[in-house]
Amino acid sequence: MEDYPEELRTPPVSLVSIVGCPELHPSISAALSSQQPPMNTLALPDFAKVSILARSGKPRDPLAPPHPPAGILKKDWLLKHRTRAPAAVAALFRADQVSDDPAQWLKACSDLENLKSAIQRKNTKLLVVLVQAQASDELSEDVTVALRKRAEIDSNHLVVLVEHDEAEWNRSLNKSVAIYAEFRRDWPEALKFYEEGVRVLREMIGTSTRLPPTQRLVEIKAVAEQFHFKISTLLLHAGKAVEAITWFRKHIRSYARVLGTPEVAFLHWEWFSRQFLVFGELIETTSTTIPDTLSPRFGTADYGLTEWEFQPAYYYQLAATYLREKRYAIECSSSMANLTTEVNGVPESVMPSVYVGQYVRLFEQGDTVSILPLSDTEYTSYALSEAERFQDSYEIIALFRKAYESFQSLGATRIASVCSGGMAMEYYAAGDFSNAKQLFDNVAGLYRKEGWTTLLWENLGYLRECSMKLNSPKDFISYSLEMAALPLFSRSEEENRENKIKSGPAGSPTISRRENIQQEVINVLERNQSSEGTDDGFNNAMEEVTHLDIDQISSLRMVLTTSVAFLDQSVKPGSPLLVSVSLLSHLPSPVVVDQLEVQFNQSDCNFVIHSRQEDSPPFYSNLHDQVVQDTSLTLFTNRWMRLTHEAKSGISKLGKQFGENKDLNYCITNQNGGNRKLIQVEEPDAQVDLVLNSAGPALVGELFTVPVSIESKEHAVHSGELKINLVDARGGGMLLSPREAEDSESHHVELLGVSTVSEDKESKEEADSIRNIQYSFGVISVPTLGVGDSWSCKLEIKRHRAKSVMLYVSLIEIKYSLVDPQNFVFSGAHSHAFSILPKSEHTVSHKLVPLGSGSQQLPRITVTSVRYSAALTPSASAATVFV
Repeated sequence: MEDYPEELRTPPVSLVSIVGCPELHPSISAALSSQQPPMNTLALPDFAKVSILARSGKPRDPLAPPHPPAGILKKDWLLKHRTRAPAAVAALFRADQVSDDPAQWLKACSDLENLKSAIQRKNTKLLVVLVQAQASDELSEDVTVALRKRAEIDSNHLVVLVEHDEAEWNRSLNKSVAIYAEFRRDWPEALKFYEEGVRVLREMIGTSTRLPPTQRLVEIKAVAEQFHFKISTLLLHAGKAVEAITWFRKHIRSYARVLGTPEVAFLHWEWFSRQFLVFGELIETTSTTIPDTLSPRFGTADYGLTEWEFQPAYYYQLAATYLREKRYAIECSSSMANLTTEVNGVPESVMPSVYVGQYVRLFEQGDTVSILPLSDTEYTSYALSEAERFQDSYEIIALFRKAYESFQSLGATRIASVCSGGMAMEYYAAGDFSNAKQLFDNVAGLYRKEGWTTLLWENLGYLRECSMKLNSPKDFISYSLEMAALPLFSRSEEENRENKIKSGPAGSPTISRRENIQQEVINVLERNQSSEGTDDGFNNAMEEVTHLDIDQISSLRMVLTTSVAFLDQSVKPGSPLLVSVSLLSHLPSPVVVDQLEVQFNQSDCNFVIHSRQEDSPPFYSNLHDQVVQDTSLTLFTNRWMRLTHEAKSGISKLGKQFGENKDLNYCITNQNGGNRKLIQVEEPDAQVDLVLNSAGPALVGELFTVPVSIESKEHAVHSGELKINLVDARGGGMLLSPREAEDSESHHVELLGVSTVSEDKESKEEADSIRNIQYSFGVISVPTLGVGDSWSCKLEIKRHRAKSVMLYVSLIEIKYSLVDPQNFVFSGAHSHAFSILPKSEHTVSHKLVPLGSGSQQLPRITVTSVRYSAALTPSASAATVFV
């Protein structure tokens, strides 16, 4: 809209000329400019200057036939009526100049005749103003009547003005404004004639032959654009937003079809884009309210408008879109016009004509300068050369960004992403691949999330090319694989040049195109040949190893799907288990996997599968505890390949962490198939087996014997101890209460002693000492047992009263705790308890993250035991680490 001239952008302003009495001109001009609406003033100091009001040009013979107009609308017509062609002329005479001296009367009459002659062929009104020095001065009626006859005006057009009377000034000005109310805005009448002008213009498209077809259409559209701007401005400023948008729709439908030869299609899209841009700016600068009857997104049968059509961003987006269509059309027109331009060349000295929408060529021959018309071929070459001079990409980016910010503020993220994608395409066209890739990545995230595969295909094509230009082979491979795996197919295997330009570097998503993209990735990975368009920087970057991660949030999960599942329901630690590894490829061509490595959190369980080559013998090996076997690893499109392997099982205990469930004895794996995700981990076989047998319930007063046996299976027992506890089965801890400690007869259940199979005096004394210490608790030493040896004893228990009792026999636990250091952050349990046999080892593992550099003190570990004298006292060097 800023490209329009001011006289078109602003409301019309009347021009009034005043002649004579130059000392009054400043006051009159100031008074007229203060009116609403204001009036421009063309002040002429004396009547000798009235010749500038006369029509310029040669006088036309009234008997000659009329010449056809050379154009529809002159460029300076609005400006002329603002600055040079007044709507009214006021002739100022002093009263004494027309009443006292006959010579002055004759001069006044002569000045009036000259003024009438200057404006006789114009539709300019004449006003005569008589200026009096005082209100008391009498003016003869004969003088006023004679002056009206000389000027040929009505009595309303003769004004008497008192020079120094402010009230008289206001009355006279109000009278003048009332007389010339016809020059003020009559909006309904203006709209009526503007719409009639638009109708006539539409009829001229197929009937006018004054200019060549292309230039005739350009002129008609240029004039229609100004008419449309005036109509839209009048409606919007009158608060008729719905009528303005309805008119805009009608205007766009009238000129939506591309007319003319394909070489000039870019002119249509440039004009079309400008209509949306200007109307969007009008909507933005005018306070428009959205009617409550509108649908937020879609029009209804009764009300075809939508809420979006009241938002400037809607028009900015379409303006940018059609301006991009212009760029596409220029690319097509440039190739078609190359031959014509080489033969005829681009015409020189082309300039706008005096008529709107017309262009002419200046021809100099000696001292003579002639104006020659242009042929359509010359005009096309000139318009195309001018269009190629300007960089439309940056204007398109600015429009898309303006629409994007507006849509984002409205919460319309989807349409905002479309605008962001438009910006990215223009950055790509301008060679700014870094900004383009950043925007394309953001847009692709939404397309993946919502499954817009067609738009994602086009987007990935640009990302693929940006990665190549930025020498990023990892991204190039990633985007290429994702493109090849997209579930998208085109009906046609062929595409013309125009569709290829619009679809971008991705092309049509045909099967052959997807296969070619996959083969390009394989060639790049195998270093057989570089992809088309790559440079030395890209090839040098390919020398590094390319590693792609495919996880649950990776965009490559649609390329290759993996599933790891257990075939058994349960497993014991240390025993083998069957693991199923399934692979599914969505690529269009078969994929040969050279090597498949399966890793666990314990390296002993890892295994590697090598692909069997046709020209090589089977390969089996065992390298670094990784089982390597040989099989065929060829993945076909959308067909699962399942491999079963026998892996080792182990046990790895994690410390207490946030959210840990101690009772969950399942190993959980992540996989996408329908196989078994969970496997129950059974308890491992005991290294030292402790068996507690019970013959059944005991009677009150009966001596009840409970045999206990210890068998060493895989671990020798050195200086072992048994801990015995009798507790109330209903809770409450020990059976012995503080008040009952002195009276043995008050115990419900009493531990009398512990006897071994070979009863001797030493063991009897030990049993007696245990009974004398505590009646429901005891500790007994276990002799040294080698692997395979066993030892047994009997617990003698007597019931004094009926009571439910639980008997525990267990090993003593070692407990440890870690103190938080100031210079480390570590993961893992801060405190834990575990059972450990004497002369055995237990490893505590933690991951430490240092917070500083230099010599750092490791966290201090405290070890406690109920019976043992256990401690951990590392040396200073062992407890210090240098970071």
